[in-house]
Amino acid sequence: MAFGVGDRVSCTSAGNAYIKNAKGRVLYVRTQTEILVEFDANIQGHDGMDACPVSGRADHCWFCNARHLTLIKPVKWETIVEVEVEGKLRK
Repeated sequence: MAFGVGDRVSCTSAGNAYIKNAKGRVLYVRTQTEILVEFDANIQGHDGMDACPVSGRADHCWFCNARHLTLIKPVKWETIVEVEVEGKLRK
């Protein structure tokens, strides 16, 4: 699967125990074996190490292979408004 900048991902496995099952977002894609992910938690990584044109938060980034990443599908939010009309709730 090809990943793009801004995609939310989960790391399924890798050599770094700190990023297994961690969630984050793609910051930069050099190749499908070099994807810079900024994780939500401090994973004792780096900030991109000046290896690409963007950088993330210190200690939150790691270069990952696409085969270790799973896309997190965005949640569709729906707003339901209930109003009371003549003593009855209506949507």
